[in-house]
Amino acid sequence: MVEALEDSVALPAASVDLAFVCDTYHHFEYPRSTLASLYAAIRPGGSLVILDFERVPGKSDDWVLEHVRAGKEVFRREIESAGFRFEREVKVEDLKENYVLRFRRP
Repeated sequence: MVEALEDSVALPAASVDLAFVCDTYHHFEYPRSTLASLYAAIRPGGSLVILDFERVPGKSDDWVLEHVRAGKEVFRREIESAGFRFEREVKVEDLKENYVLRFRRP
């Protein structure tokens, strides 16, 4: 078992093919360094999949608006700034309050 740090996933370089971040990306206090560590840990050609809460003023409930630090567009820009390439948004019919974004590490 590997326990992540507040600014790193603490995984060895090129050690995973896929990283799945489920309803926790909005908790990344240091997204730049945490994403850099994810980028290093994912093998070239590997994937990063983010599932998180939709945060849309006027649509999302108050808990989400207060709890989630930013919306999907901000998170996508952060992830792309770390070097990941956006592939697509995955539509999951049963997810009503969440979205799934898939990225590739070049």
